[in-house]
Amino acid sequence: MAGGVPLAPDSDGQRGGGGARALGVLLAQTAAGDADAFRTLYDRTGAKLFGIILRIVADETEAEAVLQDVYVTVWRKAATFEPGSDAQGLGAMAWVAAIARGHAIDRVRSRAHAASALPTLPAAPLPMADAGLVPGQDARRLDGALARLDPRHAAAIR
Repeated sequence: MAGGVPLAPDSDGQRGGGGARALGVLLAQTAAGDADAFRTLYDRTGAKLFGIILRIVADETEAEAVLQDVYVTVWRKAATFEPGSDAQGLGAMAWVAAIARGHAIDRVRSRAHAASALPTLPAAPLPMADAGLVPGQDARRLDGALARLDPRHAAAIR
C-alpha cells in the first residue's frame, strides 16, 4: 500500500510488485503529490533506470546526477502519464525509461557540444626569457632600474 491506497495486482497477481499496472498506480499517486508513492516508484525503478543511463553516459557519477534529474522530471510530469497510451502497451516502466534515456542522451550531447565549443589553437612556441637581452646590456639596464627604486625596495630585489 502506498499513500493509503492499495496497489493494483501485478500481472502475476502479486500486490505491490513492480508490474506495469502497479507502476501506473504509483505514477497516478505521485501526480497527486503522494511522496510515499513516489518513494516506492523510485525503489522499484531506480536500479533499472540507473542501468539504462549508465550504459549511455558511461560514468557512474554522471549517471547518478542524470538519475536525479529524471526523478525530478517524473515528479513534475507524472500527471501527463496516460496508461495504455504507448503503442506497445508497455506502460509506466516504458514511460519512465523513455524519460531516463532522453535525459542521458541530452547529457552526452551537451558534453560533446561543450567539448567541441572550445577552440583548438595551435601551440605557439614561447620565447625564452633571455631572448631579448644582449650580453652586457642586461646588467646595465638592471642597475639603472634598481637605481630609480626606493633604496629599501632595491635592497629587497638584490
